[in-house]
Amino acid sequence: MVAATAVLLAMIGIGVMLIVRSAMVMGGYKTLLEEGDYSRAEKEQSKALGPFAGIYWLAVTAIFLLVSFLTRRWDISWIIWPVAALGHAIAFAVIRAMRRKES
Repeated sequence: MVAATAVLLAMIGIGVMLIVRSAMVMGGYKTLLEEGDYSRAEKEQSKALGPFAGIYWLAVTAIFLLVSFLTRRWDISWIIWPVAALGHAIAFAVIRAMRRKES
């Protein structure tokens, strides 16, 4: 049983190493070729949306702390984080669509 566990963990470790190595190489290629998130248009959008993201997450943190301290329901107030992440994704998608429409 111990030997089987050791072999399993070794196989998992090798698999993770291969995935990480190939992802790093692919990320390097995308950076050098300016593809995907590294394209010039995406970089400009990220710079334009950066302040919005900072303000958004500071506001979410403030709301989380306010709700948690006032209600003392830390066991329920965690739900603010997944809802805020969903709202963030939706807001960014809408803003990006509007910016592409203007261009």
